Amino acid sequence: MFHHRSQSLLMKHLSSSSLSLFNVARVRTFSTSRVHSEQLVVFEEIPLSQISPKLSSSTTTIGLVTINKPDKMNALCPKTAVQFRELFESDQICNNKNLGCLVLTGAKSNTPGKSAFSAGGDFDFLLERCNDQPFNNSARMLQFYNSFLTPLLKLCPVPTVSALNGHAIGAGLAIALATDVRFVESNAKLGVNFVNLGLSPGMASTYFLPFLLGHQSASALLLTGDLISAQRALELGMVYEVVEGEDQLREKAIEFAAKIARNPPIATKLCLKNLRMQQLEGLEKMIIREADAQAQSYADPILKKTIESLIRKSNEKK
Repeated sequence: MFHHRSQSLLMKHLSSSSLSLFNVARVRTFSTSRVHSEQLVVFEEIPLSQISPKLSSSTTTIGLVTINKPDKMNALCPKTAVQFRELFESDQICNNKNLGCLVLTGAKSNTPGKSAFSAGGDFDFLLERCNDQPFNNSARMLQFYNSFLTPLLKLCPVPTVSALNGHAIGAGLAIALATDVRFVESNAKLGVNFVNLGLSPGMASTYFLPFLLGHQSASALLLTGDLISAQRALELGMVYEVVEGEDQLREKAIEFAAKIARNPPIATKLCLKNLRMQQLEGLEKMIIREADAQAQSYADPILKKTIESLIRKSNEKK
């Protein structure tokens, strides 16, 4: 079992490697190359003047970040993590003085009604973890979490809005929970189904859900793995608004981002700083515990059999 001694070693390793949520800005997690054969994270800027014609002289822009793996329901893998982190570290976001707000969404599926914001961790990545050692998995999972959470909570200089254009499950939902405001398409299902696979919840889901929903509602979702409707998510306070139709959702989220971006930037950034300080309180310790717990889960043969079965079923559908 991976208990106190190993956890102590992990903490020492993490400290020396600067992998905490507060110090990972320049860590190269899974790759050192910025040349990617497949663009899994896409960035574009939309001029505020294009959204609000009255502001024709404004240089402010809205950033749109798209997780671009629609053939796998925008599942998250190490390559996606690398590109996500590198984008937020780049001048396109981190040092972009024109950026007023950022919208995060998932690539639209070519099959109508089959889009997802993100279905969570890629099965091939999860299977690799099942075949690795607990200590390695603790470090790897913490790196994986930080590749998404640090950009959103520490590197991004502006407010973030999620446009959940389809199902948001597991780590996919957790990433959305790290943004400031969430809009969701009316047919989307949301949930954290880690336990259904035999995996302890990760990506700060055990932190964000109680923080946003309260202990009881968060416990119900985390312990059952149930998926809920967009309307139920609205009732629980998980999302801000439900929108019918993917295109309408994107438009609504961008318009909302523009509303934020029209405000004086100094006031917005100071407000955001206070909000994020509250968000970050206790988060670092929680994700270390989650990484430890997931490392123990990966050692369970039941999880490996479940993942292998899901991969087979997925391949049969192709």
